[in-house]
Amino acid sequence: MHVYQSLPVQKIRSRNCKPVQPILERFPKHKDGDRFRSFNSKLYHFKWLEYSVSQDSVFCYYCRHFSENGSISDYKCDIFIVAGYRQWKKCYGKSEKEKHLLSFSHCKAVANYEAYNSTLEKGSVISQIRKEHAILIKENRHYLVTLCEILLTIVQQKIGVRESGSLFRASAIDIESESIDYGPHSGNFLSLLALVGNHDEVIARRIRHGPGNAKYTHHSVQNALLDIMADEVKNKIFEEMQAAEYFAILADDTKDLSKKEQLSIAGVISTMETFMKNFYALKN
Repeated sequence: MHVYQSLPVQKIRSRNCKPVQPILERFPKHKDGDRFRSFNSKLYHFKWLEYSVSQDSVFCYYCRHFSENGSISDYKCDIFIVAGYRQWKKCYGKSEKEKHLLSFSHCKAVANYEAYNSTLEKGSVISQIRKEHAILIKENRHYLVTLCEILLTIVQQKIGVRESGSLFRASAIDIESESIDYGPHSGNFLSLLALVGNHDEVIARRIRHGPGNAKYTHHSVQNALLDIMADEVKNKIFEEMQAAEYFAILADDTKDLSKKEQLSIAGVISTMETFMKNFYALKN
């Protein structure tokens, strides 16, 4: 906060306080030109204008608190900061008030004031960037989790992820349309994704406006996500087998329609706890 020695005590206030704009029944008069004149509270429509009762003068709130240099010598010629302005006859036309309003120092102070208010409301620039980054990470995770849940649902229901051959054809999304639709031959994955997107703003925003290389709807990405989830399941099974007291493995193979042999491996895990539970179950 800039403090100027020529200002009265009532004027030295925090920048967090609002401009001093008292409303008096009668403002003091002094001779100005050929008659006595006084300040008019209608001038308060200038939000930056402050009135000092003790000095019967007006000052600039923005420049007093938000100028870039607090040195008095730099502003000794600016009466709206140091001495105060009280030429009421000229106050309603083009005068020192207009000169000050259009001055570079005043415009810079106004910009500093707006930046200061923005910092109070939203935090510093760094904190705003961090918040936006955190929101972006949260939305990205939500989108990827949704894709994985859709794929998991398809696998659990034992239905195809997408149509095969020439039937598969996903239509481009119309970003202006209220609903999301990939077309009748887009497959189960894209159809379910469109359904979720019609009820989830984050998913809809990513589908409509997300980067083309980060929508993760290509069939190669679908296969990659399925492989990742399969690896997670296998790793979980391996961990349980390593922690088990006893386990058994059963392997069997069979040929599919293309005459290729497919090997299936099943594992049985047993611990003393599960054995006791089974024992009591048989006993009862």
